[in-house]
Amino acid sequence: MSSTELSNNLVEIGRILKPFGVKGELKVLFYIDELSDLQNVKEFYVKDRKLESGFRELTFTSLKFTENPEYAKVMFTDITDRTIAEAWRLVPLFIKKECLASPSDGEYFITDLIDLEAWYQDKKIGIVFNIFEVANQELFVIKQEHTKQDLAIPFTERYVSSISLEEKKIVFENLDELL
Repeated sequence: MSSTELSNNLVEIGRILKPFGVKGELKVLFYIDELSDLQNVKEFYVKDRKLESGFRELTFTSLKFTENPEYAKVMFTDITDRTIAEAWRLVPLFIKKECLASPSDGEYFITDLIDLEAWYQDKKIGIVFNIFEVANQELFVIKQEHTKQDLAIPFTERYVSSISLEEKKIVFENLDELL
């Protein structure tokens, strides 16, 4: 698989937060809805500029979820003590997209929505360059074409009229309320 193919086939699934204990275990925040989303995962990937593919495979020996299902304690084969684990703080983790179940109707992988054109009242207003969550509400961040100001739009039926991955386009409505 070429580096471009690998990069296009990976989706960010979480972030290593910090070491846990002295044996190299790491606390990881996962961006998943269900624990079962990880059932087909055998390895994770991290960015590595030294490699031609741009990513390095990390295999894990254990994956234990805490009482909060967003967090897990993970032991990786190559990370054997706390000193080594310290270097992995805040590193994003990726998995192959094929390991995840396909999204249901009306659901999307965030990576599929990034770089889509944003349209309002039959005019292109910009490009989606980020999506993040604030107070349990996902927001599109639009880099506007005719101003240096970014626009945050809630990902709700009130503002999102349609999403077409084929046309690489999101049509918004009711934005006058936000401007």
